[in-house]
Amino acid sequence: MSDLLANMKGYLTSIIKNSSYQIWASIDSANFNVIFSSSSCSSLTYTTPTSLHNDSDSFQKHTAYEEFEEIYLSFPNRYAFVVRIFAKHDWTPPQIKQLSATFSPYMLQKKLERHEHILNVLMKSIKEISLLQDSDYLLTRILENALSVISVADMGVLWMFDSSTQFLLPRAWSGGPNNEIQNMKMKVGEGIIGKTFQHNKSYMYTNLKDILRDSSTMTDDNIHYLNQSYTFTNIQSIISVPICMEEQTVCVLIIYQNGTTPLLNDEDKELLESFSDQVSIALLNSALFEDVKKQNELLIRRDQIHRTFMNVSLQSKGIEPILTELRRMVTSPVTIVDFVDNKTYGFLKFFDIDTKTAEFHTHFLSHTKPCFYTIEANNEAHSVYIHPIHGIDTLLGLLIMQANQGDLSSLDQVALEQSSSVIALEMLKKQTLVDLFYKRTHELFSEYLSCYDTTLLYQKAAELNIDTKKHILVALITIRSQADLQLLNLHLHRLVSDIKSVFSSKAPVVYGFDTKVTIVFTLDPHEEHGAIIKQLEDLLSKWRYYNECHIKIGIGSRYSHFTQIGKSYSEAEKAISYLLSQQQDGCILYEEIGINRLFINQSKEEVKTFIDEVFLPLKNNHLNDEPLEQTLEAYFDNNRSASLTAKQLHIHVNTLYQRLKKIEEKMNISFTNSEHLLKVQLACYLKKFHYS
Repeated sequence: MSDLLANMKGYLTSIIKNSSYQIWASIDSANFNVIFSSSSCSSLTYTTPTSLHNDSDSFQKHTAYEEFEEIYLSFPNRYAFVVRIFAKHDWTPPQIKQLSATFSPYMLQKKLERHEHILNVLMKSIKEISLLQDSDYLLTRILENALSVISVADMGVLWMFDSSTQFLLPRAWSGGPNNEIQNMKMKVGEGIIGKTFQHNKSYMYTNLKDILRDSSTMTDDNIHYLNQSYTFTNIQSIISVPICMEEQTVCVLIIYQNGTTPLLNDEDKELLESFSDQVSIALLNSALFEDVKKQNELLIRRDQIHRTFMNVSLQSKGIEPILTELRRMVTSPVTIVDFVDNKTYGFLKFFDIDTKTAEFHTHFLSHTKPCFYTIEANNEAHSVYIHPIHGIDTLLGLLIMQANQGDLSSLDQVALEQSSSVIALEMLKKQTLVDLFYKRTHELFSEYLSCYDTTLLYQKAAELNIDTKKHILVALITIRSQADLQLLNLHLHRLVSDIKSVFSSKAPVVYGFDTKVTIVFTLDPHEEHGAIIKQLEDLLSKWRYYNECHIKIGIGSRYSHFTQIGKSYSEAEKAISYLLSQQQDGCILYEEIGINRLFINQSKEEVKTFIDEVFLPLKNNHLNDEPLEQTLEAYFDNNRSASLTAKQLHIHVNTLYQRLKKIEEKMNISFTNSEHLLKVQLACYLKKFHYS
């Protein structure tokens, strides 16, 4: 962390020289703390910077005051910095942008520390679930833990449904409410709390209008007791989540935030839902308390599961160790399907990896909850329990356990649930590392393309693992999808993984960046490249079948020397541009474009205008008794052979000559003029192949 701070200070010093300055940081864009103060201003006392509300995740603002000036830098997830400089300096937008980039590593480190803190709180809360027996005290502790990691929240209440009275009653609260809140009793559907319970759905409110609208159904008594129990000052945002026990809604967990701007966000909602799961576990434990022996066994085993998966997660050794631990805990065979890499860990005898992975991704893409599923294999039906692995609202993979309905034990479910969260973290971590690798590869390949020094080209080819003695061929693939960016990024990862799996050493450079996959193939001098192109087309045809994406493939020419990679790459780009201009999906080789490469940069409107101008005189044939336009097209289709053209049109050759004469008159051209001939022939070609 000290090195990151030193980098920040170093860049600032290089810009503002000897001026005094302070660096303030905030993890919620509201509460700022000084993380560095230069010696000349360390004894000075100034007001704390204020939050600048903005709808954008990331923005910068430079503000000058009487005694100092401030640069406000915000980052996603409420992270913000303020640089306060006790001197005047003319900051340029590039300097502020670079300053933001310099602060990013420090922000990421603080984010990791925050996630570690959240993990520690979750582990602490998990241990409390296993150790404490006073359910009221336990629920209060869970609520306190939730508010400790959701620092912008001011107050929270846990409401439990009383089946005897059919009311939701306050069971635990934290953050300030007094005992007056115990007089409240909410009907199902009443207010935000009753609505959350009724619909079994999480709600987040970030504007007062929506809060007042959904609170308007509360009774006067409940409003009175609520205001008596807690002083609401400028309520800005609310998150309310349902809590289920054995698939039945039993509680509602709600938190409130006061202030000047809404601060609660989707990340807080996910965290609160995590704590709601803990509340559910606590209530389940309480319900099982009568059977002391069974409860103790369950609690001890649950604690072991938590500890085991947390320890494995902290070791960061990948998915295999997690699967090893999971298999020790569950009673039936289990496998993990990783959609990020299209890879399967473990196996089930009846599970065909090649045919089922893509099918399962398509089928379970919209599933958010675990379910039983039947797999047909070898004329037999096999029942499995499938637990989706989600990360940031994206399906990352599946946990598949061989089990029939009724056979799944409570411990099996706990093990699958807990392991899925850890596996999701590992997959997201791996995806992030792969993104960084792709970015580095993209930068290195871009440097290669812009390099003209032969010595450097050899050096960079070695860094890219390109065999300089082989022939090369470049292919580009673009993906366009209606899915969100996270899912599109997952598609990109899976596609690159598939390509690497199929081509292995044949494709030393394969990476995805933005919406494009770049592939550099290397071939032995006497090796045909047609087979590789066929393999690529087959792979993408199958891949496109299981993924709702539009794919365009452009393939450059094959060259004998690695220094011509740039030329093949440029041709692949032009092939992609041709498909875009024609609004077509599919695969095309640069050499197949032919004369059309001359029109890649011409819009379809320009080409159509040219064709219309050439054929316009023939469209003014008012009698319309002779199809002159059809005659002209047939004439050039038959390479200007009068006999073949007449035969195709079923007319006498003299009739053809008469029509050709009329065409010359109407178009004011002569077929003996080479310039006229080229113009008309080109128009016929473009009409046939671009607007047929």
